[in-house]
This record gives sequence, C-alpha cells and structure tokens, in this order.
Amino acid sequence: MGRSIRKKDELFYTLIEDVKPIPGALPFVRALKEAGFKLGMATSSQERLVQLIVKKFNLEPLFDTVVCTIDITHSKPHPEIFLKTADRLHFDPVDCAVVEDSINGVEAAKAAGMYTIGLTTSFARSQLSKADCIIDSFAELNVDKIQSMTTDVVEEPFDCVDVC
Repeated sequence: MGRSIRKKDELFYTLIEDVKPIPGALPFVRALKEAGFKLGMATSSQERLVQLIVKKFNLEPLFDTVVCTIDITHSKPHPEIFLKTADRLHFDPVDCAVVEDSINGVEAAKAAGMYTIGLTTSFARSQLSKADCIIDSFAELNVDKIQSMTTDVVEEPFDCVDVC
C-alpha cells in the first residue's frame, strides 16, 4: 500500500511541474493587489493541490484568504465557498466581484449575490451566460475596468475580488 501511495505522489508532483497559470492571470492579480484590492481565492480544488500551486507561483502574498474544499460543506454551484471567502475578507458579498471559469462557479457566485465575470478558458460564452460580464482572457481586464464595471452596479467600486 505504501509503495502505491508513493507512486501516486510522485506522479502528482510530476504533473504539478507542468501546470501553468491562465495567461494574464498573475499580472492581473498583482495589479489588483497593488491597487489595494482585498483578494480571495475560492477554489474547488483539494487543499494539497492548492498549497502546491500557491507555493509554485508565490501567490501567498497576493491573496488575503484562500478557501478550498476542506473549508466548505457544499460544493459549487452552492454559494458557500464564495460566502465564506467574503466573510473571511470582512465584506458583504454584494461588495465583491468574482472571476470564474466554470458553469457551476458562475452559478455559485451569482447565488452569493456577487458581480460575476465569466472567463471562457474552460467553457463557451453561451455556457457562462449567467455571468454579468464574459471575457475571453485576462488581457480584457485591468484595475480601471474592474472599477468601472462595478461602479455601474453599485455606488462604490468593489474592494474585494475572488479569483477562482
């Protein structure tokens, strides 16, 4: 049994070496952080994988909180993961925006009452149609655009962004 676990772990770590961030994601997150946004990562991934990704891309200084499967009872499309992230950031969910690339994630963010930006890296625009805004890449986003998107919806720009 121990040998198969070691082999599984070796394969897992080998695969992690090949993981790359979505193009434009890291510069976008860094720009938001530098602009003073509170950032949360709300992911359906397992804690071990999240820890490896956070370490690999040096994300710890960028995110004020990370919420993953170990922190929740209900998975997406239930809004729990986004509500918990907003709570940890001390924000009302309506004061948060989410960038989400999955159908269940878009549904969960909308159910949480958050401004939702659908990202078409995994699904077609038509499948993310419940999002408030749909983009094809992070190149379409910047700090000014996030602030202008959100001020159209609320009186004050959002101070919190969940990147999923």
